[in-house]
Amino acid sequence: MINKFAKIGSFLAALLLLVGVFSTAQAQMWQSSAKVIVPVADIEDGYPTRALLDTLISRFQSVDSLKVYRTSDKEEKVSISELESELIDQGFALSSANSVQIGYKFRYNQGNFSETITDLYFVYRPQGTGQEDIPIMYLDAQRPIVKSVLENSGTQNQSNPFLTNIFADQLAFARIARTKEDATVVQVAGRDLRSEDVSAREKRQLVQRILDMAYGRM
Repeated sequence: MINKFAKIGSFLAALLLLVGVFSTAQAQMWQSSAKVIVPVADIEDGYPTRALLDTLISRFQSVDSLKVYRTSDKEEKVSISELESELIDQGFALSSANSVQIGYKFRYNQGNFSETITDLYFVYRPQGTGQEDIPIMYLDAQRPIVKSVLENSGTQNQSNPFLTNIFADQLAFARIARTKEDATVVQVAGRDLRSEDVSAREKRQLVQRILDMAYGRM
């Protein structure tokens, strides 16, 4: 009987240890995603997004065989010249974009936080309310040509003209979410934060969790 209880006790102890290990591992590994809408503006107005758009247009124009999507639905790929012609016929241009939705993927593992920009969706947003956005250009940010621009190009450092502020660094989620009042976090972990089902408090908590991960406060 004693051996029986001892075996049961050993089994329960092992089970508790396993649960503890699993919980610890689960807490140490985490991943999520987010989407943020920011203005396409000049660096003097606090954003590198106008320079980013101009750089991307220039790169794609230099290799017209490269195809792009106009919308995030990814319905049809066209060359940059075909896209420009389509936009011109509708009274727009690639440079007409005044807003960009930036997609992010986050991963936290064993105390290490990583962030990746996944996509860029440039649109023209009419002034006022009740009007739909006009799609300008959608780009997969993991495409080599786009990834190279984000990670290797940027804008001139205002204090030291010999330094370049890399686009990806300037568009880091934590920097955008914490310091830009006109940036709007519209999605976290697949949840639409514009939905009436998501309270203001829950929005703050979802965003704060990512910020805590980014600053190593977990």
